[in-house]
Amino acid sequence: MHTPPPFFDASSFGVEAVGADLIMPCGHAMGAQVQACFERAAHLVLDDGRLLTLLSGMAQQSMRMINVTSADWPALRQALTLGESLTLTASALHQDRFRLPLANIPVWRTPRLTGGFPEGAQERLTQGQAWLERRGAYAQADDTLFRQTALERFQTVMGALGGPAEALNNAVRATVGLGPGLTPSGDDMLAGLLIGLRVTEAAPRADVGACIRRHQHGTTLASQDALDQASRGWLTARLGDVLAALQGAPDAPPLHDALHAQSTIGQHSGVDTLIGFFAGLAYKPEERHSR
Repeated sequence: MHTPPPFFDASSFGVEAVGADLIMPCGHAMGAQVQACFERAAHLVLDDGRLLTLLSGMAQQSMRMINVTSADWPALRQALTLGESLTLTASALHQDRFRLPLANIPVWRTPRLTGGFPEGAQERLTQGQAWLERRGAYAQADDTLFRQTALERFQTVMGALGGPAEALNNAVRATVGLGPGLTPSGDDMLAGLLIGLRVTEAAPRADVGACIRRHQHGTTLASQDALDQASRGWLTARLGDVLAALQGAPDAPPLHDALHAQSTIGQHSGVDTLIGFFAGLAYKPEERHSR
């Protein structure tokens, strides 16, 4: 006979941060359903279609993530069941057997994007691109043909920027959903590109975003959510650290450390996002038209 997991009191689970996009107004509630569970993370779909991620520890932070203490994660993970329903309120994420308290928890907000780079940042940009090349980002030893194809399709997107709308639309359509991973490589590159173009205030960003919205039904729910956040200019904490290091912010980590931390996300996701990000930062419309 199956014994259901015990009820966990609010004090049993520690929450370290909650993304700002998940803060409910007082007196409001929204349903959520467990869609997927992994070793250190779980995805819940909210009633309005947003994806809420529960994550063990503070290895990453984003606008739609609740960070649970690493010590309490194993018990919470055991209590989660695929397909079960939970409720999100201003004070907690809960169901009959457990409760994640959110009241008085630090609220994480995306780093602010500022246009361009201060004087001297070009050297750091060059260092970052060189780091990616040394890392083997464009031809990793364990690459599948699937990922290499995603890289090639992404280059087609870059070649279509600023050109005919139909060519850009076709290139984005062929890239969305392409590649290995829960968030396919092509999507990670496109998400990074959206952020890079926004930082430099490059005009094609709106065109790329419109094409992505047109075709994002062809990828995973996790990727749709990541692309949606990128289109809003929302960075994750680790990509925010990379941007701060490139801009020479006084409280930023060393560039090498920030790049390494971002690159460890997923099997390819962190690196693929950096590929798109640096491509967006390096994009110069005048160079395209002069070719």
